[in-house]
Amino acid sequence: DIITIVTMGGTEFAKMFYSSLDGDRKDIKHLYHDESKVVWNGRPLHGRETVSEFASNLPTSKHDISSLDCQPVNLPVAPGQEPVDPMLLVTVAGTVLFGRPDSASKESKAFHQTFVLKKDPTTQAYHIAVDDYRFL
Repeated sequence: DIITIVTMGGTEFAKMFYSSLDGDRKDIKHLYHDESKVVWNGRPLHGRETVSEFASNLPTSKHDISSLDCQPVNLPVAPGQEPVDPMLLVTVAGTVLFGRPDSASKESKAFHQTFVLKKDPTTQAYHIAVDDYRFL
C-alpha cells in the first residue's frame, strides 16, 4: 500500500535529515538540490550551497521529534501519459535544543517543519524540493 511505503520512506528521510542537522552538517547539502527552496523562520534560502552554508552557521542542535506524518502528493497525468513518481509531503513537529547541553546558553524551542521531497529524473534519488522550518 502506497501510504505504508511513503511513511517508511519519510521516516527514514527524517532520521537521516535530523542526524545530519544535529551532527555532521557537511552532509546535509546532499539532501538538497540546486533548485531547492527553503524558508527558515521567514528567511528565504535558495539552493543546496546556500542552505549548507546557513546550516553550518547554526549553533549545535538536538532535535526531538514528537510527531511525523508522510503523504504522497500525486501530480495529475493526462490520458495516455505515464504516471510520475509521487512527491512526498513530510511534516514534523517536536522540540529543538540549541547550544551545548551543558552550556548555560542552551535554549529549547518547539518547532514545526514541512518538506516536499521530489525524485530527480537523472539520479532517481529523492531530494528536498521545498523545506519550511518554523519555531512555534
